[in-house]
Amino acid sequence: MNSLLLLRALTPIHAGAGRGMAEHVDLPVQRDEFGFPCIWASSLKGALRGTFTRLGMKDDVIRRIFGPEPLRGYEGSGLASFLDARLLLMPTRSLRGVWTYVTSPHMLYYLVTYLEGLGEGKKAASLTNALRDISTKEKGKLKKPVISKEELLIKDQLLMLNEVEIPNCEVSETLPDVLFKDILQDALLNHIKVRGVIVVNDDLALNLVERSMMIQYRVRLRYDTKTVESGALWSEEYIPQETILVSGIIYKGLMNDDHAHKVYKQFISRLKHIKYVWLGGKETIGKGLLRMYIVGGANA
Repeated sequence: MNSLLLLRALTPIHAGAGRGMAEHVDLPVQRDEFGFPCIWASSLKGALRGTFTRLGMKDDVIRRIFGPEPLRGYEGSGLASFLDARLLLMPTRSLRGVWTYVTSPHMLYYLVTYLEGLGEGKKAASLTNALRDISTKEKGKLKKPVISKEELLIKDQLLMLNEVEIPNCEVSETLPDVLFKDILQDALLNHIKVRGVIVVNDDLALNLVERSMMIQYRVRLRYDTKTVESGALWSEEYIPQETILVSGIIYKGLMNDDHAHKVYKQFISRLKHIKYVWLGGKETIGKGLLRMYIVGGANA
């Protein structure tokens, strides 16, 4: 009954964390406990609930899936439990090939953890073994960066990502299949193969992720004079277009409740059919569109 949920950003995403304390940006995005950008489950759940409401799903079905409205939690919980969307693959600027995907052992272990939690132990073990094969005995430390497309290299196994030189790269054209075969949908896996994927160590990954984040400066103009209103200048942070995050949906109903099973399966089936969701408060300016890839759930 559980489903793995992959989210691919078709436009920049602003899952806001509120007013920021950092000096470099006024409105930062949400970040997990390790400093990587993420989308909290509450934001994802709210976006999906809003999508189904706009599409005209019956109120009683929405309450059954997502739970009661805020401030009425005492009425019970919904059938679907959503996991935080964690960063899996970050698009990075490349000196050759324009851009490619970067990940790291830490980011890939987000996927391992979710696979285990969703009851996909064999797939989790397969990915864990793949990570061990490209790592030294020292946990989490790569032997060397591994790249899936040789044409991204400059010369002498040198890679340039986000203006950072990465030497001594090992080429493995089968890397996407080694990491993701039988885990991701073919459409998403083929997209990753086309762009290429690089596995780097965790310290470098966090640096590259920060360099990939977008900061947009905004102003508010007076309608009559077209001049900036007093104090109406601010900056917003965005997760870049083509970022891929991993989440999951867990069935929380009683296992012997046939009606709940039916409602939940219909929800997952409809979610697969919809494919797209708007997230955040920037959709009127073309931000926040996500493509969903759902693995499992409907035929459970």
